[in-house]
Amino acid sequence: MRIRSGAAIAATLCAALTGCSQVSQPVPGAVSYHGVPGAQTSHFRNVEYDLGCGDTTLIFNHVTWYPFSPSNPDELPADPLEKYRPTASAVGSGTTQPGQLEGDTQTSTETGAGTLIIFSGGLAYWESDSGDQHTWLTTDEIDYGWEC
Repeated sequence: MRIRSGAAIAATLCAALTGCSQVSQPVPGAVSYHGVPGAQTSHFRNVEYDLGCGDTTLIFNHVTWYPFSPSNPDELPADPLEKYRPTASAVGSGTTQPGQLEGDTQTSTETGAGTLIIFSGGLAYWESDSGDQHTWLTTDEIDYGWEC
């Protein structure tokens, strides 16, 4: 899967202006189509990941996931983690929320830890516990065309 040529320009600007250290999503211009997620197959909490410059893969359970910005955002869930976010009434209640694992009422405060949702069709979504990093992921191999 090839990324549009704008990705190289965006990566160059990112490296020149910020050193890419503050990028919370794949570099603008690295937009691609990888389909529509099927049914959710699993979710995991406290998954350590840092997007880096938007070209850092996540290897989880022997599967390599590649971050990307989808070209079809209207076809994807607006908030993939919606059913895992605590409601105001549940905070401090000690109860398990729909979709939450038993005994998993706390989130990690470590930078880079987050929740990974895996869908059928080779797509996943990861969001840091702090909410400052998030991305769609695919099992399709992506050549980003830049290095940080």
